[in-house]
Amino acid sequence: MEGLLAAALCLMLAWGVMSAWIEDPWAFYVLCALIFGMGGAWATTRMVVPKPVRFTVPAILLGVVACWGGIQLASGSTVNRWETMNAGLLWTANLVVYFVALQLFAEKSRRERFLRWLLYGGVALAAEALLQLYTADRKVFWVFRFLDQGKVVMGPVSYHNHYAAIVALVLPIAAHSAFRNVKSLLTRGWMVGLLVGSVFASESRAGSALVLLELAVLLLFAGGARRPRVRLAMGAVLLLFVVAGGVVAGWERLWVRLHESDHTRIVASMTSLEMVRQRPIAGDGLGTWPTVYPMFAHFDDGLFMNQAHNDWLQWAVEGGWPLAAVFACLAAWTSVPAFRWGWGLGIPAVFLLCLVDFPLQKPVVCFLLFALAGAAGAARPPGASATASSEPHVVGGQ
Repeated sequence: MEGLLAAALCLMLAWGVMSAWIEDPWAFYVLCALIFGMGGAWATTRMVVPKPVRFTVPAILLGVVACWGGIQLASGSTVNRWETMNAGLLWTANLVVYFVALQLFAEKSRRERFLRWLLYGGVALAAEALLQLYTADRKVFWVFRFLDQGKVVMGPVSYHNHYAAIVALVLPIAAHSAFRNVKSLLTRGWMVGLLVGSVFASESRAGSALVLLELAVLLLFAGGARRPRVRLAMGAVLLLFVVAGGVVAGWERLWVRLHESDHTRIVASMTSLEMVRQRPIAGDGLGTWPTVYPMFAHFDDGLFMNQAHNDWLQWAVEGGWPLAAVFACLAAWTSVPAFRWGWGLGIPAVFLLCLVDFPLQKPVVCFLLFALAGAAGAARPPGASATASSEPHVVGGQ
């Protein structure tokens, strides 16, 4: 039964990615309903066949975030009850995804199967996104036209930095295997080149820097006891795949973007700091940053400012500095096993991306991140020390 639930989780994540372009809220509600149904099915299974249940600090912290919105609703401190209810729903779903993944992927074979599905799904997404980018004339799946001319549509993902966040979560799975196992260097290398090239083609400046940083970190720490020359040789081979991927996918538009100035994020961040000073402890309510921002905006360029373009400051605005501290603890605690296993390096990478954009305001990015975090947290057997490493680090390609 747990194998079926793991497959169901993968299908839900796939549906989340495929429907990421839909702006109507029904897609989000359907996905949340599926996640809660999966959580209920898991709980029913555990009642019928009792097994030990894993609890971790990130699960508690996610519970705190989910309850934060409820407290704001109960106390009447939110300035927009509807948005706070939606945000509370999102973080409750994040908790369910993480907790269920933590239980399901404690079994090594099931966890590795999940990582392979995640990798193959990411590679398929990158291939489809590139083909669509150059042949579909801004039509999602060659059928649904996306009207916002200011965005690069990558497959079903309508915002380039959200697409880059998804790739950043998937890329370390391929790169870690390539660095740890010489035999898989070629079979995983082309996947790395395709994934990185697709981020270049998306014109995401922060995303491009982030995926290159991931590769550099993995080259330094995922090579095991190999000599520096061997690591450099492996890095050179992978660099060739990255260059080839960039040439095939197209890097010219990214080069143009690198020479463009963008003051929007700086202005939004400075304004967010002013917003935090008004209610530094209670916050304005989860999900309410777009509601509050117009009261503090210093200019009006005629565009709707939908997010702070800095998730960390947005969390501080919506929940006060205490909630931002909870998120800092969550990022740190989920990053420890991510660094330990290597293939989870995308988790701290996305939290780093939160400094310059809003990847965790997108439900599908949240669900992918916390599913991967649950798998990374499950990789350490109960009772093992923080430095224990009781199983191989290679995922696939053996």
